Amino acid sequence: MSPAAQTADTPIAGNLTDFFTEVDDDNPLDISVSIRQSGKVIVFHNRPLKEDIAWFEYHLGTKKLFFVIEDGTMHDIGMPLSQEVSNNMQNAHQIMMIYIDANTGEGVTGSYSPLILHQT
Repeated sequence: MSPAAQTADTPIAGNLTDFFTEVDDDNPLDISVSIRQSGKVIVFHNRPLKEDIAWFEYHLGTKKLFFVIEDGTMHDIGMPLSQEVSNNMQNAHQIMMIYIDANTGEGVTGSYSPLILHQT
């Protein structure tokens, strides 16, 4: 499914922890969204992804961010984003995701994915 085929009515599958590996009661998933001074949006996460992110969707009205995988399945990031993040999201065209090793705090991998904005 392409980003253009995505709609606000597309079902959201499970919860975000279903999208990552090595998540359990003893190893929780930690995610944070950061805005750099340059306006770049970065999502940090401490568990490996099960599948690559095809794109992100951000709904300006509700301040909700969604991960979308190649088949079009959406996963809500599950936390409200601040007005400052929302303001910067409006000018972003992509989001960088960085996997941080939970034990060392070191960056393991990073990749960019497109960002689609919705007014709703």
